[in-house]
Amino acid sequence: MQQKSKKDFLWTIKTHQTLQLWPVNDEELSLTKPYLPSKYVNTKALPNITSPTTIPICWLDKFGFEYSAISTHTKQYYSEHQCKKFSTIMFTISGSATLKTQNKIYQLEKGTITLSPITSTTTLRVRNTWQVLWFHIKKNSILNTILGKKIISQKSEYFDDVISIAKTYANEIYKDCPDEEALQCLAKLINIFIRRDISKINPQTFTPLTNIVKQSIPQNATKSTAQKLGISVYELNKKSKQQFGQTFSKKALLDNMSQAQYLLQTTNLSIAEISKKVRYSNSQSFSKAFSKMFKISPRIYRQKNLFRRTDF
Repeated sequence: MQQKSKKDFLWTIKTHQTLQLWPVNDEELSLTKPYLPSKYVNTKALPNITSPTTIPICWLDKFGFEYSAISTHTKQYYSEHQCKKFSTIMFTISGSATLKTQNKIYQLEKGTITLSPITSTTTLRVRNTWQVLWFHIKKNSILNTILGKKIISQKSEYFDDVISIAKTYANEIYKDCPDEEALQCLAKLINIFIRRDISKINPQTFTPLTNIVKQSIPQNATKSTAQKLGISVYELNKKSKQQFGQTFSKKALLDNMSQAQYLLQTTNLSIAEISKKVRYSNSQSFSKAFSKMFKISPRIYRQKNLFRRTDF
């Protein structure tokens, strides 16, 4: 291998735990705040390293993804981590890279998902070109528990879904005025499909709660559902966090309110009728819960979203 000089690398890190060599021709399209130092991002000298300039709310961060980007690494990219301090999820879009651990070598090729949990020791090397969608997981995210303790790399069952949605998210977030509602929905979808992929790899960490959530009554949903399943509230919330990233009651509330939003936007149903459809005992309880979540009453929400109605 030809020896490279410092001028060939944009960014180098060398500590007792980390060695990273970033070739000057590499590209990165951040979906969140940038992981690279800010002096390398959004500059005329480096037009291929970009991050969004206007992020009112980072919805990926809300779902546990602290950093995320679509990166294209060229020959000589190299990173080495001893007991790294963050978990990583990687989807190889094209090309290939070699991931070496203490016990095994993985070839990261198109269509693979690679789970690299916190404290793992890895060496990553690109010999030609490698394009990857990657996520760094927040330390307090339930995803760290779901990922387990072993590095895993295998074919992704939901590769096309994740890549397509991530690219749509990127297109939206780089607009001058990105639509927050669209970004929220896209981030939620990314989270859902990644969790589905992980559930294929570690099925024992998941319980199929989706249908149960849809049928639950918002008030006291956790206690009543736990009793029906014959498990404790603690166990139900644990399984819910593993599958959805939030407690059962929060997930049930979010699903019910999302349905209510849709009905307010697309139907002529009264507030009372909608409250029954989302399983509230009366319209007052529904309106109070809706207003608390969205800081706006159902009636005013409908007035402001008349342009979304499909029945006109």
